[in-house]
Amino acid sequence: HAQLTVQLPPGEAERFEAALRDDFDNVAKALSGVDARNAQASNLPDQQMIRAAVEASVGFGALNKVVMGLLNEWLAGRGNVALARMAPAERAASPLVEQLSALLRRQGKLEQAAMLSKEALDSRRAALGFEHPESHAAAVNHVVLLMEQGQLDEASRLMAEVLAAGKAAAAQQGG
Repeated sequence: HAQLTVQLPPGEAERFEAALRDDFDNVAKALSGVDARNAQASNLPDQQMIRAAVEASVGFGALNKVVMGLLNEWLAGRGNVALARMAPAERAASPLVEQLSALLRRQGKLEQAAMLSKEALDSRRAALGFEHPESHAAAVNHVVLLMEQGQLDEASRLMAEVLAAGKAAAAQQGG
């Protein structure tokens, strides 16, 4: 079983958390570019030996898959910590809730993803009203998660609400 430990100096840890709150998608994108082939060692013969050992055993493709899985687990954990530290009003308006939900969904953690997706939907409804396009987008995201969890009745009910709200908005706009 592989384990990943990321140690950031205190000042960097605070800046990293701020980056998660403010720009989670770009942080995730930057981490997704990690490639073990580009790892360096201070001693060139050691680096060559390590690379040869990786190629002779699992290969860099498999190693990168493990590393990316561990990095995404770590990122989800850091995202949850950042959310937990937010004041309720800040959390309600934060895009991190939806972005973390999407990451958890990609990791197959549908129950956790759905909880955050529901939180995002409730926040959008409370702040903007259900007729707002952002509320519709949050609802559709939640519908997809409900469907993936096999909660088809709940997904169908929510989608019917979205469609009815969309029809009402179109009628008000003369469409």
